[in-house]
Amino acid sequence: MGLALAGDLGRRGISCILVEQGDGTIRHPRASAHNARTMEFFRRWGIAGDVRKAGVPADFPHTVLYLTSLTGFEIARIERRHHGGGAPTSTSPERPQRCNQLWLDPILRDLAASFDSVTLRYRTRLESFIEEDDHIVATVHDRDRDERQTISASFLIDCSGGNQMDGDPTVDHNLSIFFRIPELWSYHDKGKAALHFFVDKNGIRRSLVQLDGRELWRLGVTDKEAYDNPDAVDVPALMEEVVGTVVPYELIGVRRWVTHDLVAQRYRRGRVFLAGDAAHLNSPSGGFGLN
Repeated sequence: MGLALAGDLGRRGISCILVEQGDGTIRHPRASAHNARTMEFFRRWGIAGDVRKAGVPADFPHTVLYLTSLTGFEIARIERRHHGGGAPTSTSPERPQRCNQLWLDPILRDLAASFDSVTLRYRTRLESFIEEDDHIVATVHDRDRDERQTISASFLIDCSGGNQMDGDPTVDHNLSIFFRIPELWSYHDKGKAALHFFVDKNGIRRSLVQLDGRELWRLGVTDKEAYDNPDAVDVPALMEEVVGTVVPYELIGVRRWVTHDLVAQRYRRGRVFLAGDAAHLNSPSGGFGLN
């Protein structure tokens, strides 16, 4: 949200400084789905083509499958032919697309950095701020130089999250397994698909997301025990469970996360605004978190 906002302000010629305590690198896949309205924003900013190019190939199907395993029984199939591609629909000049945050963030960063009015400050942490009559004075910590500086601005917008919110802070606990298998669809008869939901007697607790149309995948596991003990999770057994047979794979990373259903009590106080994750935390199902 911060990069998108910086890019939009930059297009309008408004000076802004983005402060991010990390280095800006996305190491684990997160959001992938961009609805038509989000793509319309990208179109306005001139990056819709870049998003389509960086995501899955144009001919990769956006199919959703419900099944017992990849080699098991297919319960339902949703083709979603109105997703992907470049042709307009009856309601929008843009279609929903899939481009993971791994590739979206660099596009947004390049957009923001292309404007002289935008300054990007990575590895810099906001420590405190005070509001004067007509401006904000923020204290930031440059982590590389171990220096503290003050920044004066007309407004401050928090996109980081972690504010006081109302709702359910723990809808469920999840494990995200990032791995590589070239053309996984060659090991089963279901064909290519974007999303796979695995159904058993306990419902849907496993999901498999195709990320790049080639070889990168994310296996989602909803399981409190796995969340609490990620190092004890039998990843090969999980892989065999969802595929239905043993397949070679390269494990890239494992990440824990919690599904939230939260909204801030207010979005503004004086010259300070909340936006994105700082304003609301939603389930990523359906792309609600990113979009």
